[in-house]
Amino acid sequence: MTRPRVFVTQDEERFNLDKLDEFGKRITIFTRSTYPDEVDERMRFMAERARNIFLRYEYRPDIDYVAIVGDMLGVAVCFMMLGRLGYHRVVALKYDGKEQAYYPATIQLI
Repeated sequence: MTRPRVFVTQDEERFNLDKLDEFGKRITIFTRSTYPDEVDERMRFMAERARNIFLRYEYRPDIDYVAIVGDMLGVAVCFMMLGRLGYHRVVALKYDGKEQAYYPATIQLI
């Protein structure tokens, strides 16, 4: 059986991401140091990087997850790119601070 992967929108040092390992192997899309300073350049860079990561690792919507971590612009770009790549369903992992755990939430992209 193929093991699921967790596409982490941003590797944030301030968060303990170890709990994501129970869902699958982690693949980081963005790190804090990868953002250019200029906004338009940042958007182009982020879109290209997200696209390349999803294609290189052959994102599988039936078993893979996208963990919502860090910068919300990065999260938005990841979901936008998945939609552009033709995916209509994404299972996101959202952290619940009260429960101190991640939980899956299915998002339908139009």
